[in-house]
Amino acid sequence: MKYTTILLILLGFVTSQAVAQKTVTEGQITMELSDVKASDPAVKEQMAMMGGSKTVVAFNKEYSVMELNMMEGLVKMKTITTLNSGNSKMYMDAMGMQYVIPMTKVEKEKMIMEQTGGKDAKYTVTYDTKDTKEIAGYKCHKAVINNENDPIQTINCYVTEKIKADAKVLSGFEAVDLVGFPLEYSMGGADMSMTFTAKEFSTEVDESVFKVDETKYTEMSLEEFSKMGGMGF
Repeated sequence: MKYTTILLILLGFVTSQAVAQKTVTEGQITMELSDVKASDPAVKEQMAMMGGSKTVVAFNKEYSVMELNMMEGLVKMKTITTLNSGNSKMYMDAMGMQYVIPMTKVEKEKMIMEQTGGKDAKYTVTYDTKDTKEIAGYKCHKAVINNENDPIQTINCYVTEKIKADAKVLSGFEAVDLVGFPLEYSMGGADMSMTFTAKEFSTEVDESVFKVDETKYTEMSLEEFSKMGGMGF
């Protein structure tokens, strides 16, 4: 299994719908890859290198951003979405190589459709308010998301209704109408799964998170990036 597949799972494209609901206009969530499981020893060894990977999702009225730092800074990715147009730019730093990959709203939505099962995907959500835990200072209860067309694809998560942000800011939740915001979730199947846990949530965002010095990056199309196999990972 190439790193490309793992990167796509971790990437988490932020959609144009990912603005918070009425009570929250900006916020910042820091999540860490807290657990990995894989039946294939080779895959498990690769995924072990991702341990401690950190993802920061931030949003305000104009932009959404997803920033990923993994392998102790060896690989960094940052995706900034302009909410008005739905267009995004992904900035990638990997072992000295720096690329920026622009994505139109149409290209991004096509990718999301491919990741979430397309138009025929049907999701059901079951809540268990008795199964609770405290995460990042918030009391959460369990929610299980199932894809009716793919019984193996299940997301187990713990959500809080105290945070009124839209769960669609997170990868894998784009097609799901979830009541509450997930502060911990496990994604994958029987052969491989990853658990992400929120370490911090803030309603204040440093505006600098939405800015990047583009002079450091070489522009590449999404098609070119895909043909390169995610820069060889």
